[in-house]
Amino acid sequence: KASTEQDGNSGMYYVCLGELEILGVVAVTEPEPEPEEPADTVEVPADATNVATGQQITSTSTYDWGGTSFPVGNMVDGDTAEGNGWVNDMVGENRLPARECDITIDVTLDKLYTIYQVVINPMGSMKHAFPASYEVLVSTDNENWETIITVVDGETIVTGPAIHGLAEAVDAKYFRIHISKASTEQDGNSGMYYVCL
Repeated sequence: KASTEQDGNSGMYYVCLGELEILGVVAVTEPEPEPEEPADTVEVPADATNVATGQQITSTSTYDWGGTSFPVGNMVDGDTAEGNGWVNDMVGENRLPARECDITIDVTLDKLYTIYQVVINPMGSMKHAFPASYEVLVSTDNENWETIITVVDGETIVTGPAIHGLAEAVDAKYFRIHISKASTEQDGNSGMYYVCL
């Protein structure tokens, strides 16, 4: 609707406008935030410690021959010296490639702990004898077990520890490593296979 201003000759109405002002600032378009990828593993708290050190540990197989023994207790004694570790009683028949085995290592912790990560170190001088296939299981009562790590046909010649992060923290008092396949390392005399940790 026009104004009431009329042209004196024609009687027609005017619309007259001056400077237009629109107050504002240059818009900054915020980029769409990238969706956060869920973490593959739970974060390990800064105050987490190795709760396995000094705990009770047993195994179903230990190498002991000619006065030379590498007991499983070496895995939790806090000694990381090159030659300190556990060695299984060798697997397989003479010169036959039977690497399948059934070896269990059990750790009983002194109390219930929340577990965030599992690190399995190779025996320093035997990094070529790491187990190929194994599972890690935990329990709060030593009856009901939960598998938290599974490795099938993994590398048996390693340069460092196998660091297993967990998707979520778990409570456990009992800890088990079940080894089902030995390394590719064979004894030079018998041809049987080793596992060294």
